[in-house]
Amino acid sequence: MDAAAELEQANRFPEHAAARAAVTQASRRWDVLPSLWAERYRQLEKNKRQEQLRQFLQAQLIEAARIKGIGPGRVAMLSAYGIDTAGDVEIQRVQQVPQFGSVLANRLVAWRQERERAFVYDPSRPLPREAVIRLEKEIVDAQWRIVDDLRRVLRALQAAQASEPAAAATAAQRLRAAKLVLLQAEADVLAATGRLPTYTG
Repeated sequence: MDAAAELEQANRFPEHAAARAAVTQASRRWDVLPSLWAERYRQLEKNKRQEQLRQFLQAQLIEAARIKGIGPGRVAMLSAYGIDTAGDVEIQRVQQVPQFGSVLANRLVAWRQERERAFVYDPSRPLPREAVIRLEKEIVDAQWRIVDDLRRVLRALQAAQASEPAAAATAAQRLRAAKLVLLQAEADVLAATGRLPTYTG
């Protein structure tokens, strides 16, 4: 069939054409996931120092610090506003906490800066596990969204096959192709996560 005839057939069966385009788009999105992973991982390596500093500051508890004027009551007040560690200390956030004027806020910021100066970067350390886990979750979430999209396309193709009997042969062919893409996507997710994603659409 030449291009003109194929276009004419596609125009007669818009649901099938739309489904085919959706499968193609989903396949392309799937194919770029490995390069997306590699790029994000390179970015994590590039930002390793900042990630180590963040982890270090999150381990510096305000309740364990000795900051003049900030006793257990004010520590509890800070905690109520989500400020528990040096990593949480930002002048704007602290100033929103009752009983924390500029003097106490500046003392807290000075303590954070002191903790920052105590930080020692170790380039030989591997990336923090939680950073890698966040990246893995981001990629797996993207896989699940693609699988969900493919499942929706399959249902659309099945509905179109029933409503457009004249295109039954074409619909069957496209349905088989879409199912193969979906099965491969689900197998990849299963291999990566040990479980299949649950349809959320």
